[in-house]
Amino acid sequence: NHMTLNLSPQAIELLNRHMATGRYASEEELIVSGLRTLTDRDEALAGIQRGIESMERGEGVPLEQAFEEIRRRNGLAAQ
Repeated sequence: NHMTLNLSPQAIELLNRHMATGRYASEEELIVSGLRTLTDRDEALAGIQRGIESMERGEGVPLEQAFEEIRRRNGLAAQ
């Protein structure tokens, strides 16, 4: 598949700045990396939203109880 994009001068400048870092072998690699980052962010935000909704339904645990569970799983002493 082939896609043609019409980018604004600001978007081209941003793309060029990222390409100049040498971290990306091609514009395609840069764009794919950006899309993956957006996907990861969207998934993280959806998880946070699910957590908020769960807490609003009263399904959460008190913060100290959550910290104690984390300490227990990681072999850490209570503070």
